[in-house]
Order: sequence, then C-alpha cells, then structure tokens
Amino acid sequence: MTSNQAYQLTELRIVQHNLNGQHIVVEQLRDYCIDNRVDIALIQEFPSKNKTIKGLDHDPIRCIVGGTGQKPGAAIIVFNAGLEVTVLRNLSSDYFTVITVSIGREIINFVSSYFKFNISTVEFVMKLDAILNELKGETVICADVNAHSPLWMCDASNNTARVKGRKIEDLIERHHLTVHNNNRRTYTYNRVGMGKSNVDVTMTTARLAARITRWKVTKGITDSDHRVITFGLRHSKTVRGGPDTTRFNTDKADWDEFNVNLARELGQATDLMRGDVDVRAAALTAAIRSAAESSIPRKRGPGRLPPPWWNDDLTKSRKSLNNFRNTKDYKVTDRQEYQRLRNKHLGLIRHSKFQMWKSFAESANDKVWGNLYKWVKKGPRTNKVLTALKKDDDTYTTSYLETAEYLLSSLIPTDKDAVPLGRDEIAVSTDTTVELQDVKDAIWRIGVKKSPGIDGITSLILRRAWPLIQTPLRKLYKDCLESATFPDCWKTAVIVAIPKGGDKDLSLPKSYRPVSLLPTLGKALETLIIARLRAEVLVNLSEDQHGFMTGKSTISAIDSLLSWADGRKEKFVIGVFLDITGAFDNLNWEVLFQDVKDLGASQHTLSIIRDYLRNRHAELSIGTATAKCNLTRGCPQGSQLGPILWNLSMDRALKLHRHDRSKIVAYADDLAVVTAGTNINIVRDRLSPMLDRLVNWASERGLSFSPMKTNVMTLKGGLKPGYSINFGNLAVISCSHPLVYHARKFDDFCESYGR
Repeated sequence: MTSNQAYQLTELRIVQHNLNGQHIVVEQLRDYCIDNRVDIALIQEFPSKNKTIKGLDHDPIRCIVGGTGQKPGAAIIVFNAGLEVTVLRNLSSDYFTVITVSIGREIINFVSSYFKFNISTVEFVMKLDAILNELKGETVICADVNAHSPLWMCDASNNTARVKGRKIEDLIERHHLTVHNNNRRTYTYNRVGMGKSNVDVTMTTARLAARITRWKVTKGITDSDHRVITFGLRHSKTVRGGPDTTRFNTDKADWDEFNVNLARELGQATDLMRGDVDVRAAALTAAIRSAAESSIPRKRGPGRLPPPWWNDDLTKSRKSLNNFRNTKDYKVTDRQEYQRLRNKHLGLIRHSKFQMWKSFAESANDKVWGNLYKWVKKGPRTNKVLTALKKDDDTYTTSYLETAEYLLSSLIPTDKDAVPLGRDEIAVSTDTTVELQDVKDAIWRIGVKKSPGIDGITSLILRRAWPLIQTPLRKLYKDCLESATFPDCWKTAVIVAIPKGGDKDLSLPKSYRPVSLLPTLGKALETLIIARLRAEVLVNLSEDQHGFMTGKSTISAIDSLLSWADGRKEKFVIGVFLDITGAFDNLNWEVLFQDVKDLGASQHTLSIIRDYLRNRHAELSIGTATAKCNLTRGCPQGSQLGPILWNLSMDRALKLHRHDRSKIVAYADDLAVVTAGTNINIVRDRLSPMLDRLVNWASERGLSFSPMKTNVMTLKGGLKPGYSINFGNLAVISCSHPLVYHARKFDDFCESYGR
C-alpha cells in the first residue's frame, strides 16, 4: 500500500469461541474464519504446544498467546493481515490475552479471557479489574466466565455459579460495561448429558456498545461443546496507508521493458549532466525507480491463508466430514462413525505435515545453503506481533506510532540540542579522476541480494541499468567528489528492528538490534570516497585494528594477542577485554573530524565527510506509522563509509600504550588491552594508567565502556581467576571461564592454538 492510498474499513468481523481443547476444532474454526473473512477471533481452551496453536501458526495469521505456562487458556487470532496489532504483554497472562488494534487514530482494546472453573473467580475479577484500569480507549472483552447471571441470559443452575456471577456483576457495574448476550434460546454451551448454559460472555465499554452489530450464537460450526459467537464492530474511519516498503521482485522482472522505460525516463530528464548534484541525484533516482515500477512487480505480502501443507486430499476429506456433520446425528446416534471420519481426517493432516517436513529436510541434498540451512541457523519463521514497549516511566506504548517513535529514539540516540552541521564553503577540486571502471566496481561489489534502501533500488537493478546510466552516473559521482557534496536523497536510512533472540524481553527496546538500510546509489558513492580516504591516511593507521580491514578477522585479532603473549619473557601476561556501549551510535562528530585530520586527510576529503554526515535522517516504520529522526552523532550503520570512520577514530586508542610491555588490539568496537610483568602488582601498575587513558579517550568522543561486558583473563603465567584490576570507577574482576570474545570461546581458541 503506497502512502497516497486509503481504504474504508466499515466493520470488523469478530468471532468468540471456546475450543474445548480439540485439534479438530482448530481446523474447523480456521476454515470458518477464512471462508467468512473474519478479522479477529478471541478464543479460549485451545490445544497448544510451545506457546503456539498448530494450524494457526502460519502466515499471514497472527496467533497471540498471552501466557507462558504449559497450558494457557486465552488467545487472540488475527486473520486480517492489514490490521495494526500490538500485544500488551504486561497485561497478559495464562488466562488473559490483551491486544490493541489501531484503526486510523482510534485504539480499540481486545481482551480474551478464560475463567478456569477450579480457580477462584475472585482472582480473575481482580486481574480483569487491573487490566481495565490500565487500558486507554474502548475495550471489547470476550470471556468464558464459568459463572451464571441474568445479565448474560444465564439462569443459575446452582448456588456456586450464582455467587461467582455476582462477583462479575460487581465488576461490570464498576466499569460501566455493557453485556451483549441477548439470546436465551440458543445457548453458548451445550453438551449431551452435561446440560446447557450461557457462560461465554461478550462485554464492551459503554461508548463502544452502540457499535456492536449482529451479535449471534451459531450452532454446528465446530465440534466444541461451546458454540461460535459472531458479531460486528462498526467503524467508519478512512485509514491511510504507510510508505510502500515491499520490494521489487526482480525474479519476475521484464528487463527488456525496463530498459525501454528507463531510456524514455532518462530522455525526459533534462538535468542529469549539469547543475546542482542534489537535483541530478534525485532525478536519476526517480528515473530508475519509475522504470522499475512499470516493469518489475512488487513482492507480495503473505496472501495465502490456508496452511502451507494443505492439499486437495484434505479439501475432499474436510468436505466429506462436514457433509456427515450436516446430515447425521454426529453427537449421539452416529457418533462412532463420525469419530472414525474425524480421526481419519486428522490422520491425513498429520501425514501431510510429515510429508512436507520430509521434503523440506531432503531439500538440503540439492541446496546445501538453502531453506533448511536458514531454518537450522535462524529457527522457524513466525509471524510475530508487535509487543508494546515499556517506557522509562513504567508505562507502555499503545499504538504503532508511539511504539515506532519510542523504539527509534532508543535505538538511534540523538542530541536534540546539537547544532546542525554546516556545509564547508570550499573551492571545487578540479583534479578529481573517476574512471568508469571504478564506478562499475563500486556497484558490482554490492551483492545483488542486499536489501535496498528507501528507494527500493537494488544492486541488480543498477547492473541491468548500467548501459544506460553509466555516463550520467560517472559524471554525477565525479561532480559530487569535486564539490565535496553527498546528495541528500541518499542520506535517509530505513531502520529495521530485529529481535536479538533467545529469551529477551521484547517489551524492552534493548532487546532489538537496528539494521540500517541505505540507498544503493549512495553506498556506491561511499566506496569512491573510501578509496580517496585510504589513499591519504592508510599509511598512518595502526596494524592492530582487525575489524573492517581487508585480510583481517576475529581470528587474526586473537592470533595477534596470543602471538604477542607467547613472545614475552615476563612471567605473567594479563588481558583486559572491553566493549564500548553503543559505539557506532554515539561517536561525537567534531572529535571524529579532528581524528581524521590528524591522520593526514586533506581538507577537501574532510569536507566530503562533513557533508556526508550533514542532514542525515533515519526512519522506522511499523504498519502505516513512520517515526523519523535527525542524526546528530555516530557512524551511519549499514553504510560503506561508517565502519571506516569508526576505525579512524579508534586508531588513536590503539596508540595509547607507551612502551613495548603493553599492546592494544581492536576488532571493530571491541578492545583488548594486554600487559606483561614479572608479578601481578607490576602488571596492575602498567595496566591502570593505560585503562585511564582509554576512559579519557572514550569520554572525549561521547563513549563509555560496558561494565557488564568487561573481563580480565590470564593469557600467560597460570594466575587463577579472582584478582581485580582498577579501571576508572569500575573494579574489573576476572571473568569465569570460558571467556567469549568476538563471538568465539577464547579458551577453546587458546587450546586449539596450542597453549
């Protein structure tokens, strides 16, 4: 959906159902919701495993289970892929699942709840009371209350059920809720031999009540003893679409048509070869994008609702089963025959799942690095639902926009009081040489599978466009370098927040890792800037930086440390391993410029770097909501130039040791400081001033070291863990083995190294 599109959402179709713990009911409910275009289903008592509901765990269905226990009782299933949904984990539990749905500027809360019969109703009432006190806006509550009251058309069959009902009545009155159950004749629960009742209750806050339509209990949709409740929620908001973030599907591109369209677009552009480089860069980008729009389809979002393992045999089996249910007395007289057909259908489902898994596993025979490898490496892909984020004041975000803004401000820190970088007024350099092959190499070094930036233009698209764009692009890049200008249209980064994995609390921003996507045309220009920069400063760089350096790696960094330790004649060699907190996001730009200048960069190159950092922006989109910020510090992540700039600023730290009895080695933002001495006191005396100088170096650049990731290790001498090294205001205690450094077990590496 592009930013100028909109759609009219007149009504949400909602289902409420207790599944009675049956797998067949999952299948039946899913089919019903798909066939009837249901938007949201609030369910209770479902079969689950590993916090998922099999059959409801595939794209684009979003399955939200609030609890983390072995047998959670409430969940919400979102079938409409276009709804903006946020799960409120802070309010959810095993028997309550709470989400918000944003429609336009309105936020509607949905609560699914299961009042388990053998747990005190008071506990559930207190929990729901707390939820309602926390929620903002209007709320829909669908609950199996296991209690009786005239309010929901349920006459008391026993005193206990009536007592439970009165406690819920008090809650309803306290929060001015409206109960929508309105049918005494069609019960929500009916089990042969066990009786019938209305224990499944639909409630809303008072202002929402008039917008609930066609509340109905329907028999025979599933095998559950509970019947399906359906109703509508009227809405008349016009919802604006967000930016189109779907990518071009180059596998289905018509490249001949692309070249024809691109030639036409370039012919119509009158400002590609001369004039302001910002205007020319924008015009070239627009021409390529326009040609792509008319000849390359967009990648589709998840549009297939049935499970991926569904097949024609299952369709026939389902039809046969449904015919039997509709024509026979499947609950009493013909129950055994129905059970046979039902079990046969479930068996076919299990067989289909197994066959699909078998085919998936065997795919590695043909494609070793294919989907199976990705699955083993990253785990199964799930259609995750956005989690509300916990803010500093202990409140939680409630909308896509608020969540996007808070997440962006946490991941990309900015200084609101920072003075924007000005542009250096310098004379145009006339001795700049940019060969056509240099430009081609800069584009070709970017992988064709690399994600594009905000314009959607990939390296593959540029390769296909190369015969037509090579001349204006080379001239544009040359003029950019000569005028020390980096076009503004290539400075906006699209931020994608990736969960760090494991058992991280997804309500905390620090549980996400930002991935920055930049325009490919801009990254190619960065490569040309890097070539100029390296020619001026490479000879002055320390050899002890192993990150982002050709021919170096984590292995070479560790090997350098161990080789140095082996070569020392002193009895002890101690290493302090440091990690800089948010290094790439917090580096002070003015100090960076001085670091680059001190290494020998020309004034013209400094001006290019200044303009490269000037007027940069970042955007993070969630659904139709987009948060934006101006960058005021740090090295642009996802860029070609950013890591090089970091190395240039880090270089000064690597030269802080002042004698040959110490050494500092770096890999990106990780530092290792090693010192040799005849006893531990001498080592301490040598380490402490070095560490103090590192603290000062970091402070000057707006950086700090992470206490949690700081460790000490004996590299030589057999000194047992337990000693400490003073480090500014920190007491650095030796780490417990094994030490993980640069994502490797340092001890294992030492053993394989032969120490």
